[in-house]
Amino acid sequence: MSMPSSVSSRAREGGDGSCAEATRFYQRYPVSTIFGLHFAAFAIVPALASNNPKTTFILSIYLTVLGTCIFVELLFAPKVVGEFSSTGPTGSTSFVVLGIGAVATVLSAVGGTHNYAVQVGEASQAPWVSLVTPLNTWLLLGVCLILAAYSRGEVTRRLLYVTAGCACALQFGLGLAGGLVGAAASFTMAVLLMLLLTGAVRPKQFAVLGLLLVVAWPTLQAQRDDLRADVLGGANKLGGGSTPFERFWIDDQLASAERLRSSGSAISPPSWFTVVRTGTLPSAIDGPRPPIDTGSRMSVALGGSRLNATSATMPGNIWLFDGWVGLIAFYALLSFSFVRLLHRGSAWGLAVSAVLYLYFMSFSASYPDGLVRLLQDLVSFAAAALFIRVLQPPSIRRKRSRVTSRGKL
Repeated sequence: MSMPSSVSSRAREGGDGSCAEATRFYQRYPVSTIFGLHFAAFAIVPALASNNPKTTFILSIYLTVLGTCIFVELLFAPKVVGEFSSTGPTGSTSFVVLGIGAVATVLSAVGGTHNYAVQVGEASQAPWVSLVTPLNTWLLLGVCLILAAYSRGEVTRRLLYVTAGCACALQFGLGLAGGLVGAAASFTMAVLLMLLLTGAVRPKQFAVLGLLLVVAWPTLQAQRDDLRADVLGGANKLGGGSTPFERFWIDDQLASAERLRSSGSAISPPSWFTVVRTGTLPSAIDGPRPPIDTGSRMSVALGGSRLNATSATMPGNIWLFDGWVGLIAFYALLSFSFVRLLHRGSAWGLAVSAVLYLYFMSFSASYPDGLVRLLQDLVSFAAAALFIRVLQPPSIRRKRSRVTSRGKL
């Protein structure tokens, strides 16, 4: 079965109409598009609809970040997206990476990671979990490497869809079993956005898949709440009366940054030494170290329980800890890094871009926790690159570079 080498041509398979234009706009301005639509829908609209008293502050944060992202992407995003390198992991090697990531993810879940009972202190995490947790990110890495292999014609579209669907289903299955589904939703959106960005799915397909996730969300939340009630010994102990969709609204979360600063609550982020130490050294060899518990301390400061974790959203936390200058600098660096990595046309750049979305732009993004997770994933990616180098010797890479055509991302 012959397949076109250009991913851009796949994006145009449905014609050069509005869908193709939307895809090209997203490819060129990804961070502005993601942030602009996300916060407009879930922060600005709810704030205006409910007459949130902090609407002016919310709009100030939104316009500052959006303006920064647009400015940087106008400067550094090329008019056409770059080309994939013909070298890189083969499709079969990419599936090995994916398989290792899937096994590690399952083992980590069995050992107690991303588990509500562990989070609230009703269970404990197995000591060996820290040995396999660094490989969890190979699941997302594997999906991105297979997506890159698809762009070169090494993997069929059907196999790509099945692989991405199974990875997302695994995340949701383990999330429901552990009582925490937010991370699974963020993982799924990261995969869908990368598929859309590379033209593997068109905007209409993306919209349908996103709608299916929205329709299924109340059922997923109900199952999650049932498990949490079992853990706590009764539904009355869950607390809160928000509907599943109200959990999407983040205007009050964003406004809490201004409330915390004006009230003088002394909440400080962990030191940079702690962030780098936690992000680069596995806990299995590093021993006891200061916790990254910003979310629980913010929960207490806002009148909640220390067993819970809250956030003033990604931009709200950055503003709270680093001010307006820090907010502008962070999103300028994020926008620059995202477009440069993405437009390199590299499978690894695509994977790091997915991680940047997951930790800095998704619903579960948090600061400074996202910095720790990014460092952890970069270390894990380095290990994956070494593993692939051993699994795929230089002779194979040189042979493939002569016979594989270059494809455009």
